[in-house]
Order: sequence, then C-alpha cells, then structure tokens
Amino acid sequence: MTSTELARTVGLHGNTARFHLEALASARLVERRAEARTSPGRPRMLYAVSASAPEVGERSYRVLAQILTRHLEREPSRAAQRAEAAGAAWGRDLASGSRGGAATEEAAAQAVVDGLATVGFDSTAVEETQGRRVDITPCPFLELAETDGRVVCAVHRGLMRGLLEELDAPLRVESLTPFAEPHRCVARLRSA
Repeated sequence: MTSTELARTVGLHGNTARFHLEALASARLVERRAEARTSPGRPRMLYAVSASAPEVGERSYRVLAQILTRHLEREPSRAAQRAEAAGAAWGRDLASGSRGGAATEEAAAQAVVDGLATVGFDSTAVEETQGRRVDITPCPFLELAETDGRVVCAVHRGLMRGLLEELDAPLRVESLTPFAEPHRCVARLRSA
C-alpha cells in the first residue's frame, strides 16, 4: 500500500507514516517499490512487509489470559483483590505517561475514558446529578469476562482506580457494575 493509504488506515499524518516506513525499509522490515504504471506521471511508492522480516506466528493472547485468570482463581478468596491490584498498577503506569493532569472532575472522568481506550474500550463519561458515570462498551475481553468475570472486571476496576489515584484526581471509583445492560458495564465515580 502507499504511505498515504497506510497513514489513513492507522490514523497518522502522511509525513509521519512516510518517516516510519523509510525507517522500516532501512531495517529491511518492509520493501519499497515503484508502482507499475501505464499512464504518464510519477509512479507512487508501494510498501509491503519484507519476506525477510522476522516471522510473527499466530498469537494466542486469549489462552495466556485464561491461564493467568485461572491461576488467580485458585485462591478464590483473593482472586478479585489480586486482579484489582494488578489493574491498579497498570492504571498508575498509564497515568504516569499522561501529559496532563486531572484537576477537575470532568478531566478525571475523561482520563478514565482515555485509559480504558488504551485497552480497547469505547467508553463515554456522563455527568449525573450525584456524580459521574462511565458507560463502558464494548468489552474487548467479553469471552473471558463471561467465564471469569470476577477477575476480568476486577482488573478493569483496578485500572480506573490506579489511574485516578496516580493523577491525584478529584474522583474515585465508587462501583463497577458488570453488564448493567447487555454489552455495557457502568462505573460510578464519586468526589474524592
């Protein structure tokens, strides 16, 4: 594909995509060739993964997630607590890479939405009369959440908690209701 097509696909500026493609070509991870043309004009450059690029085998993240989840479930009394602690650590890491703070409740709720987006959620923050809520959809871990929801949802609750704590935000996670509606979980945030 062309650098313009790639830029559009991944949401980068065209110059940024070209810069990265040239670096990948220099490392021989992509091949660059001129487009075959039958009409007058300068041919476009096309990029493709190089045949000599390292093999990337089939990934099985779901199996890894199941292994780790089942390991946590071996101690049912501590599974959710340990999963939430892991999520909180991840949330703190996400917040530490953040450029801005979360001084207002609105900014804090948006930080939660942005943090959840890094793991595949498409959430929305909503102001309510008694605080804020975050509508969390769709769950990128749905299959695992349906079988091991206690652990998966605890990770998500922890992620939000750790992120808000690290940002010293004026909100805290009050609750997370998994599947409040089909395909939608609801987090309630309260003033700290």
